[in-house]
Amino acid sequence: MEVVDFRTLLKSDGDHHCRFAHLPVANGVSMSIQAGQYQYCAPRKDLDDVYAYTEFEIAFQDEKSNFLNPLSCLEEDFKHDDVMGYIPVKRVQEIYEKALVGEEGYPKVILSRDLLKRIGYSKE
Repeated sequence: MEVVDFRTLLKSDGDHHCRFAHLPVANGVSMSIQAGQYQYCAPRKDLDDVYAYTEFEIAFQDEKSNFLNPLSCLEEDFKHDDVMGYIPVKRVQEIYEKALVGEEGYPKVILSRDLLKRIGYSKE
């Protein structure tokens, strides 16, 4: 399967909360990849050029639009987060590719500390 740069798939959906339409991935799940003034991204502003962002906010939702909570395995401060913020472009691409094919249980399972470490997520 040929995987394309996720940024070529980001199309506006007209929603003021989500700038880009969610991308379908494996197991009936959708992946939200967002950037803009209200998202956890860099730079944190609305830009016309999606390639100008160096970090994105991502989240997963099930078939019923319920968030799958990837951070519930971390410290109490992160227990209720539904999104992962400030994820570098390279890591977003890796996560998207794994989610697309359902690798390692993506994205149906809650991400473990080990998996978060392997995809480069750090709360620092």
